[in-house]
Amino acid sequence: MGMHTDHVLVEFGYRLVDDDWSENGRKTYVSDEDANRDLLNELAAVLAEYDWTKHPNLLRAFTNARLGELLEVEIGGPDTSGHFLHHLKNG
Repeated sequence: MGMHTDHVLVEFGYRLVDDDWSENGRKTYVSDEDANRDLLNELAAVLAEYDWTKHPNLLRAFTNARLGELLEVEIGGPDTSGHFLHHLKNG
């Protein structure tokens, strides 16, 4: 507990590609893995240890009520592999 979300995501295999946290409350990470059901379930289990839950209304998104933040997975297109994960303040 007490680990920062950034550290958790990097340990899970994400790479930070855009850090606009101080200006716009947004960071974007990339993963070479496909955002399939298995990966999303594993990500959900890891995030649950840090008070993140599946968002009640958004598909492939997680929320942390204590932090007031959102994680949203953006899948790649049909001819790509990998996906983006957006970490947002005030989620």
